[in-house]
Amino acid sequence: AIDIPGPETDALGEIARQYGVFVMAQAKARHPEWPDRFFNVGFIIDPSGAVILQHYKTMPLFPVEHSMCPHDVYDWWIDRYGRTLDAFWPVVDTPIGRLGIMMANEGSYPENARGLAMNGCELVYRASIPLPAAANDYFEIQTRARALDNNMYVLAPNVGTYYLTKDSEAPIDAF
Repeated sequence: AIDIPGPETDALGEIARQYGVFVMAQAKARHPEWPDRFFNVGFIIDPSGAVILQHYKTMPLFPVEHSMCPHDVYDWWIDRYGRTLDAFWPVVDTPIGRLGIMMANEGSYPENARGLAMNGCELVYRASIPLPAAANDYFEIQTRARALDNNMYVLAPNVGTYYLTKDSEAPIDAF
């Protein structure tokens, strides 16, 4: 698990500064108050290299994901962050719009996208779910549904898979 901010986000921040872009990503990360545990955290780095948003994944992919989520420590979470949309679905204002994060399995549940939309999100980063799920049609259908249901854009990179050619056993990249 990494720290956010930390050396890894600093390195990504240098890339953001170099190219003048926003970087949206996720990592297993520690919370300063839970140093012996880790969460799955989505984060946004702005073109100046600063971490401007952190989203703690609300719905781990059971049984394969072993990170904590706010619901595992719900009473503590509410005491620390409150019972608000920002506590679970933070959104950040930027020159390119209001950005938020909905990671992988979170997109399987309409409530996550709705929480972001109710908080004013215009563009959601939805990190992909592991194979084979990312290769199934339901990932694309869910992503499109979350965008349509909530009148917002959903950016869902890395949803491709590998296919075999007719003439070969060698996989080819579908995209």
